[in-house]
Amino acid sequence: MILVISLDRSHARRQAVTAAMDALGLAFRFVDAVDARRDALTPVAPAARIRAAMERDMSDGEKACALSHRKAYETFLAGEDSHAVILEDDAIPSPAFAAFLGAGGHLRHPMILYYHSGARVLRKPGVPALGDHLLFRLALPANGAVAYSLDRAAAKALLAAQTPVVRKADWPMDIATLGALVVVPQLVGHPDRIADPGQSLLAAGRTNRRGLRLGRYLRAEYYRRKLLKLTTRRVS
Repeated sequence: MILVISLDRSHARRQAVTAAMDALGLAFRFVDAVDARRDALTPVAPAARIRAAMERDMSDGEKACALSHRKAYETFLAGEDSHAVILEDDAIPSPAFAAFLGAGGHLRHPMILYYHSGARVLRKPGVPALGDHLLFRLALPANGAVAYSLDRAAAKALLAAQTPVVRKADWPMDIATLGALVVVPQLVGHPDRIADPGQSLLAAGRTNRRGLRLGRYLRAEYYRRKLLKLTTRRVS
């Protein structure tokens, strides 16, 4: 099962992703994204709980994006497939991506990120995926929910973590605990939002997480992550 998250009013994006997927011979179905301009943003946690979890407020666009991925998990779990591939509508799938799926590579692991940013992996040799592409076990959650696959257990865990929505789509929990892997080099591309900031309507309203948050220095989790960064390596 391949699910593409897209706003129902994004006709140009839908035409583009349909053409790209058809050219690769990949069958898929759209999941109508939650529209922050029109739809009810529910279920979403109270602002105070979100602020405690993220150390900042969440924009309506971020809430809608998280709800859209949550909807994709529900769609997947309502069926009988063992795994689902989830793409945002601005993902750029490669022929190698299609070949990997065609070989059933995604069916062998609980979760794989085909596009990622800021990924840190364990200092262990990669597992062959396809050609010169290798799979590495994540040590910390990577940024980006543009393109990934997951099994039913991972989908259930992510759905539970977002009931109600309390964090961004990427990610409501530590996906490293789900056994998530990343592909290096990446099998799915993504537009440069600096050059084309309007490329994805799903990205509208997302807020930059960077910034000094003094409260984090009082938490053990902060130091655990710092230690992990010293004992892992960055691949994106």
